[in-house]
Amino acid sequence: YAQEKDVLIIHSAGNEYYDLDQKPVYPNPYSSSLNDTAKNVITVAASSDDFINGTLLTDFSNFGPKIVDVLSPGTKIYSTIPGTNNHGYLQGTSMAGPIVSHIAAMIRSYFPSLSAIDVKQIIMQSVWKPNDINSTYTIPQKEDIKTLQEVAAAGGIVNAANAIQVAQNYKPTKKSKLISKTKLNN
Repeated sequence: YAQEKDVLIIHSAGNEYYDLDQKPVYPNPYSSSLNDTAKNVITVAASSDDFINGTLLTDFSNFGPKIVDVLSPGTKIYSTIPGTNNHGYLQGTSMAGPIVSHIAAMIRSYFPSLSAIDVKQIIMQSVWKPNDINSTYTIPQKEDIKTLQEVAAAGGIVNAANAIQVAQNYKPTKKSKLISKTKLNN
């Protein structure tokens, strides 16, 4: 329904350090009853910062390039919190997802002729990647190392500036053009 209505869904991958390609967790973009994957869903894993804990990967984020699309900052994110001190640092894929939502909203705001699926493709194409895509990163407190491509399909961390640059030259899909014409006529 959401895909038919041109809605982009941003989905946090979860914080159990599961390989979602091996252990399905719901909701996820794959429907066994339809034997299809929703093209309008971006599943987001949390990245860290090399300066915070010496690696780009977290010890909590779920991963798996068949289900997870992109990485987004999810460690030491300054946010509002409940209680008397109403601001503080949080971590998790629930901190990473809103960053992707913000990038998607900027793209759709500046380029309204792009469809939800176009925006997903732009976000995935515009990620920051290491110079050597085979670089491995230690998972803190785990006896594991991974490349970014082993964590998420795009093999990188979302980048708003890159996304806007890609969107400027992106050719909307035929469906995008139809959607924009319909919106203008209504």
